[in-house]
Amino acid sequence: MGYRVSPVEVEDALAGTPGVAEVAVSTLDVGDGVSLVCAWVVPSDPEADREALQRSVIDRAAERLAPYKRPREVRLVEALPRTANGKIVRRSLAAAAAPSPGGGKRADE
Repeated sequence: MGYRVSPVEVEDALAGTPGVAEVAVSTLDVGDGVSLVCAWVVPSDPEADREALQRSVIDRAAERLAPYKRPREVRLVEALPRTANGKIVRRSLAAAAAPSPGGGKRADE
């Protein structure tokens, strides 16, 4: 049994991270019935150091959130999937950012 984590609370905590234009949070299924809290981040500068930005997001989460609420993975994306009304489509986040070289950073790395 796991904890209920509000994506909005985690997003609010990460939103002010320098270099982050937008952030969305949802669970990411990693197999065997296990899911992680994951942050999908749109960098404000596409040319920014990806690893440094991911580390910055992880560090900010550590400063502002209880351990069970912290994203365990940070994935950088060009844009967040949205509805025609502009709402984030959380169920589409995992497909929008499949792992790629340098695309995801685990908090324990």
